Amino acid sequence: MFRGYDWKSEHCKEVTDFLKYKFNSAEEAFRYMSEYSNKSVNYDRFKQVMNEFFKDRFQPSDSKNIWKTLAGGREQLDLPQFKKLHDHLWKAQDDSVDR
Repeated sequence: MFRGYDWKSEHCKEVTDFLKYKFNSAEEAFRYMSEYSNKSVNYDRFKQVMNEFFKDRFQPSDSKNIWKTLAGGREQLDLPQFKKLHDHLWKAQDDSVDR
């Protein structure tokens, strides 16, 4: 029944959709994930955020795969890299959501 279902892609979409609706901008999401340091986000911090917002939702291997995708294969992301990869989520004109 689930043949062809791309779990990794759907997990990433779930996380990016959550970030989009939780935060008003890519900058705000990044600031939260970087603990307001504006320097970088690494996998360890990402795991903390995942645990905070998605407690017991994802397996550790799922979180690692989500990180690899969201980070574009990098070990860590700084703000310009994060915005380059994800700013488009907040730029979509077709869905206005009350926060």
